[in-house]
Amino acid sequence: MTTCVLRVSAAAAPIPVEEVPSAGGNAAYQLSPKQEAPLRAAALAVDAGERLCVISCDVLNVPTDVADAARKQIAADTNIPADNLLICATHTHHAPCTIDILGCHRDAAFCQRLQEAIVQAAIEANRACDASIGAAELQFVKSQEATVGCNSRYLLRDGTIAWHRYDWEDVVRPTGPFDPDLPVLVFQRRDGTCAGLLLNHSVHNIGALTQGKLSPGFYGLAAQELERRHGCTPLFLPGAFGSSHNTSPFGTSPRIPSVSTAECVHRVVTAVEEGIEKAERIPHSPVTVMKRPFVYRVREFDENAEEAAVKYWAEKYAPESAEATQQVFRDMRAAMAPVQGEERETSLQVIRLGDIALVGVPGEMFSRLGWEIRRAHRSVTRTLLASPMTPLDTLATSRRTNSAAISFGPVGTAPPRRARVRRWWNRRWRCCRAPSVHKVMSASSATHPIPSLPRKNSSSMKLGAFLSTTERLCHIFAAATVFWYTNPHLNGYSA
Repeated sequence: MTTCVLRVSAAAAPIPVEEVPSAGGNAAYQLSPKQEAPLRAAALAVDAGERLCVISCDVLNVPTDVADAARKQIAADTNIPADNLLICATHTHHAPCTIDILGCHRDAAFCQRLQEAIVQAAIEANRACDASIGAAELQFVKSQEATVGCNSRYLLRDGTIAWHRYDWEDVVRPTGPFDPDLPVLVFQRRDGTCAGLLLNHSVHNIGALTQGKLSPGFYGLAAQELERRHGCTPLFLPGAFGSSHNTSPFGTSPRIPSVSTAECVHRVVTAVEEGIEKAERIPHSPVTVMKRPFVYRVREFDENAEEAAVKYWAEKYAPESAEATQQVFRDMRAAMAPVQGEERETSLQVIRLGDIALVGVPGEMFSRLGWEIRRAHRSVTRTLLASPMTPLDTLATSRRTNSAAISFGPVGTAPPRRARVRRWWNRRWRCCRAPSVHKVMSASSATHPIPSLPRKNSSSMKLGAFLSTTERLCHIFAAATVFWYTNPHLNGYSA
């Protein structure tokens, strides 16, 4: 493997939640009384023959227009190519709204400040990388935290599947797995100090310390605590979390045990620090980049069946707001109806650094799909999956595959073909239908034809014989987009 000098630096910029006048024209950031902690855009600039930058933002998602405008400005103001920029959301549910969804509306002024913070963080990290002296070492570890979340898609006694507002006495079992892996990438200077830190885990980022306050969520709070302890700016990249929550506050009846937000923060920080102590050095090589178009189709739906599913759930589990809930979804279906079956295009993006690949795809994946991605590439023994609603970023290694979530523009969810009829939550926010894996792969590789994905019982090495490691990762994640899930929760939802 060809090696090169690795230089790394990180920086963060606040995302103001409102216009706060500053004394004497001083541009210093002031925390709003609406917040319990800063919302930030955190950037990690890495130079390994070519410059790249990963930016993680404390918002539910980064809208496509905001991400595109930020990329354009960063590319113009730095030496970083636009394709080498990965922009993701931490998927906190405690920030101002960045999209129109479920009766909430985009805060245009906040989105503008978000764009400015992304650009500021990237430029500052890039400048610090230019000024850095000495090489950094890349280290990797797969830590674990199995207690802050679980599979939240519960089968209920009435045969429906739900994740919210049920009685715990009605819960039969979870309908899928939970991924407890917590991969950590450490960029360590020769003096032993930390130059950068990426952490990846797969639970919805819901939970503030103070009820009703704006917050980066428990993952963002954990990242800021790690910064205080280790002196570098960590980035949280969300994994395949579409089916995973901390369900402690979700039921309408008491549940024991439950895990508080403060305890979630403590447990994540502890797991990351235990991982840092065990992290092993990984050889690196010059950066390589791949970006491809991906075409998906907006799903088609039966209006009567959708109406009946939402009505059933709302009247049984939220009778006090049943009519208002039903109207929200009627309005969303009315907006979606004219575009049923419409083809749309987004991008798949892979940036490889030695055995590490950062894969950008749109959507929010279930844990089971993250596992399937790992199994699809047998030479990859560890996988980091990233999945919030705008560019989805995935960290992976060719021996270790791990995923993180970011967003280019929400694709939506397409559940497995064996999905139950009365999964009312799918009816709420699913927006793309499920093409076959082969169709998805063909769409993602229009300019580079590839052989079909191996059947379940055949060797994945047949695919590997035709494609480089970077290309295989791109196609594997293209196949996974069949099931990406656009999360519906309200911004500012307080757990």
